[in-house]
Amino acid sequence: MNTYQSSNKNLITAAIMSAVGSLFFLMMPTILAMLGEHFKLSLELQGYTASAYFLGFLVAGLCQNKIEQLLALKQQALISFSFVLMALLLLSYISEPALLLLNLILLGIASGSLFSLAISIISFADDPDRWFGIKVTAEQILSAILLFSLPLLVTGFVSLIYLLFVACIICAFSIFLLPKQKLQNHEAASSFKLSDINIAFKVGVIAIIIKFAGLSGLWAFIETMGGELAPSPEVFGQSIGISLLGGLVGGLIAAIKASKFGHKIPLIFGNLLLLAIIYSYSLELNFELFIGITFGLSFLWNYTIAYELSLVAKHDPNNKYVSLMAPAIAIGAIIGPGIAGNLISISSVTLLLSCAVSTLVATIMFLKTDN
Repeated sequence: MNTYQSSNKNLITAAIMSAVGSLFFLMMPTILAMLGEHFKLSLELQGYTASAYFLGFLVAGLCQNKIEQLLALKQQALISFSFVLMALLLLSYISEPALLLLNLILLGIASGSLFSLAISIISFADDPDRWFGIKVTAEQILSAILLFSLPLLVTGFVSLIYLLFVACIICAFSIFLLPKQKLQNHEAASSFKLSDINIAFKVGVIAIIIKFAGLSGLWAFIETMGGELAPSPEVFGQSIGISLLGGLVGGLIAAIKASKFGHKIPLIFGNLLLLAIIYSYSLELNFELFIGITFGLSFLWNYTIAYELSLVAKHDPNNKYVSLMAPAIAIGAIIGPGIAGNLISISSVTLLLSCAVSTLVATIMFLKTDN
């Protein structure tokens, strides 16, 4: 039997690891803009670089169940943090686009390993709704702090990478809170069979893919849509940091309220408002309204995803398949930016329409699983 026992210090470390694992994604508008300028990439190629990162993220998620069988929590976290730091250092020296893609895949594998491990640890919590909310909150806090720091510390792509490197080193000290214990024993991991997964869990995982495909595509090019409204790129980056505070608030509300209203009411309420936010981007906006709407996007995305991940995890009571949620996020994030780079070249309305449709379809699928 699996003898792992959840503890607050393990769950806090999981939240920190998830914050590092999601750092590239949450800062993606700024990173892609600076990366595109540094390497002289078109919008389409910027979308493909994001997809390369999430390809690595996907590989890590698909391997997570086997890794949990082989490595103790502290070992996996140490190895993953080490490769994140190595990939960031390499990224600061690379000058060729082909090497850039390979290095982003490596960074994606390392980040995805941290993120997948965090989801697995939180799924063992006695109150996963609350801890998924705390996880989301930690992600927003770290990203917002770094985005607020951009005008003071960042002068270009390389200095941005150095800032990420320092932040990851600081977060890596949380490893010492983890036990030298495996999350799953051999018997639990070896019994992993896709044919045994119940239909509600499968539908939930597909819904995660669809929702992240739409929203990650929109998020990847949020700076492209609103950057011209800002006085300067630095001000825009800092303003995106402010908008991420919306995600912090959304995650906190989900953590505090947890399952008080069940899953159905928050999902319906949150996703209907999210559709309204997506529509708002098609209106004539000034910079202040654009940032306010982006604050709402971050708030509702993170408020709803805490409930959605918890809902899907509920259909895996033995926590044998929860590691599949991370690759589901990665698949969506691979599909999203790649498609979005082409859609936004046509028009921003085309991108917004595809995002709205994916959000609506995913919401219906999540609700179907809430029985």
